[in-house]
Amino acid sequence: MSVGLVQHYFPSKEAMLVDAFTEVRREVIERIDVVRVRAEKRYQRIEQILVAALSEMLPLDARRRSEVYLVLAFAGMALHHEGMRRAERDNDRELRRRISEAVTNGKECGEVATETDAEQTAWTMLAAVQGLTWHLYDDDTSAARKRTRGSVEQMVHAVFVGPCARADEARAARSDA
Repeated sequence: MSVGLVQHYFPSKEAMLVDAFTEVRREVIERIDVVRVRAEKRYQRIEQILVAALSEMLPLDARRRSEVYLVLAFAGMALHHEGMRRAERDNDRELRRRISEAVTNGKECGEVATETDAEQTAWTMLAAVQGLTWHLYDDDTSAARKRTRGSVEQMVHAVFVGPCARADEARAARSDA
């Protein structure tokens, strides 16, 4: 590929990197959407859906490890480039919005206590997963992957403590059929 061809599509190196970062993050969000849709069809608890969604951001396999490598490299460059920082902030904002929505839905179906602050919980969960990502990237052992998955499950379970009314409704609907 020639430099001229790349410059035709991207006005700067920063624009090209922002596009690459945005594409990787878009793929992660698409996987999260697939996880959510499949789980909803199986009437899984929101807690289970959120654990699976958060796990999509962790370097638990070779593909996700490569994605995390790119994201970590991008984070370092973002310290010096406003466009990159903006892309990173936008991505984090979207992830927090989705986590907050899951917590709000959990409150509506009874899995989460009504007094839980969905936005604060989303902020904490995303920060925790991002921290776990750093640790797991550094220690890619089977034991570390197991501890990381356990940490995500424990964190989400601490918020989603109630029974799921939706699951009860689904069981009732299936038994009526």
